[in-house]
Formats: sequence, C-alpha cells, structure tokens
Amino acid sequence: MNDLPTLQQRVGSRYWSDAASADADAGGDGTGTRPGAGWAHVEGRHLAVNSTHSSTGTQWNLDQVKTQAGLDTLLTENASGRLFAGIGTQYSHGRAGVDSFFGNGRISVDGYSLSGSATWSGNNGFYVDGQAQATWYNSNLTSDTIGRRLTSDNKGFGRAFSIESGQRLALNETWSVTPQAQLVYSSVSFDDFTDPFGAHVTRDKSDSLTSRLGVSLDYNTAWRDAAGHTARANVYGLANVYYDFRGGTAVNVSDTVLSSRADRAWAGVGVGGAVTWNDDRFGLYGQVLVRSSLQGSGNGHDYRATVGARVRW
Repeated sequence: MNDLPTLQQRVGSRYWSDAASADADAGGDGTGTRPGAGWAHVEGRHLAVNSTHSSTGTQWNLDQVKTQAGLDTLLTENASGRLFAGIGTQYSHGRAGVDSFFGNGRISVDGYSLSGSATWSGNNGFYVDGQAQATWYNSNLTSDTIGRRLTSDNKGFGRAFSIESGQRLALNETWSVTPQAQLVYSSVSFDDFTDPFGAHVTRDKSDSLTSRLGVSLDYNTAWRDAAGHTARANVYGLANVYYDFRGGTAVNVSDTVLSSRADRAWAGVGVGGAVTWNDDRFGLYGQVLVRSSLQGSGNGHDYRATVGARVRW
C-alpha cells in the first residue's frame, strides 16, 4: 500500500499535452501552456503473494482502493522546457487475507497521505519526475483461527520516495516511443503491541527499493471541435520489468524473528489512454496494468486499474 505511482498514472498525459500546446502556440495554432491544474484519480488493486520466501509458509492477498487528489503549477518555463511542482493528498483502504502454517487471519488498513512532486518536462521529450510521500496508517489485525482480534487501531507510518526519468522519441507525427526508468524506496513502521496471548510483537524490518525499466508506445492525435477548441487523444501500451533489491518484512514475536517477502523480479504489461477537450482545459485518463512474478512458483500476480480526471486554468 505504500508504493508510488508513475507519472502517467498520477496525471495522465498532462505534460505532453503542455508541450504539444506550447509547440502549436509557437506556430500560431495552439492554446499555450496553462500554468495550473487540479487532478484526482482512483485506483483499484488486487495483489496475491505466494509463500516461497516466508519463514512461516505465509501467503497473502490484498484488495486495495486508493483515492488521490492534488494541485500542480508551472514554476518556470524557458526555451528548454517547463518545471512543475505539485502537492497531493490520498486516502487508501486495504484488506488482506493471510494464510500460514500457524493459522489464518485478516488485516484491515486505512491510510492518510500527503505528497509532493516536482517534474521537468523538456521540449526535446526528456522528463524527470520526483515524488515524496508520507502516510499515517491505522490497522486492525484479526485471527480467524481463534476468532479474536489481535490488536485494534494500531498506528503506523510510511515514507516513500520516487525518481523517474524517460525520453519521448517521436516516430512520426502521431506515434512515439518512450523508454523510461523509475526507482522507488518505501519504508513502513508500526507501533509495538501485545496480543491476547501475551506475545509481544515489534517491527524488525519493512522496507523496499524497487526499480522499474519500461517502454511505452503512444498514439497521439488532435483535432478542433465545432466551436474551434482543441481536443486531443492519447492511447498507449506499455511493458515493464521490476526488481526489488531490499523488499521484505520481518517482525519480532517474543524474541523470534518471522520474515516474509514477495518474489523480487516481476514483469507487467498495460494499456491506457487520455482525452482532453476545450483547449486542454478538461481531461480524463485511465490505465489497466497486469503484473506477474518471474520467480519462485510464478503464481504471484498484481492487477491494477486507475481512472482519473483533471482540470487546468
């Protein structure tokens, strides 16, 4: 639940639309860059992780919904490109089912986040996007085996940082390809607690450093409506490979360390699109992404769908 989105998942094709508008405006046929924008999106996710790398044979699945909204603004613009900065808030809710040799249980988590971002969008198609996010969690843990709650309203804190970069390469007037890379660091802590049987539980380790290498193939088109306003559409497909250098969770239960982690290597494919109208003032965007584990039993999977809207001024 503590990961960060890609630039395209967060705001759609906002920055490419800005570049296209600016280029058209230079030729006397565009709307120019709009300096401010508000955006919001909703993400649904289902993740399943096998028990290959667990000291207790634990396998788990997570169903999650995130709702994020934010504002961004143009800080500066020159002949090379544009620099944007943004802030955002997020509410997330997740429910996980956990199965192990020692019993089954459920975890319910609510998260409240604040985030900041900075994005350089170059006129030559090069971009760099940085994000930082802090999240406050509230969790309930329940044992299905004994039919009792183990802890209620357990407080946690998550921090996450991301750096992403890519180069948009035009193939012709409508098609482009964008090689891209992203590195995300995530860490989560929670308050110690004692369960109903007197076992004291503390966090030993819970962080990850995940790389993503990908490429997207985009189709872009623009037209004018009956009122003379510019509208644009973008459709893309993408492929990614992921590797987690540090991922894993370990907890200390009455001086016994129990650990678990997902497979380190994953691959994913997705499709998405965006449409804007009224001279790029309004827009809708969405993406569907499927990931699968490349290691262990290979039955780890991750399904995500994102839909969002934005307005610019």
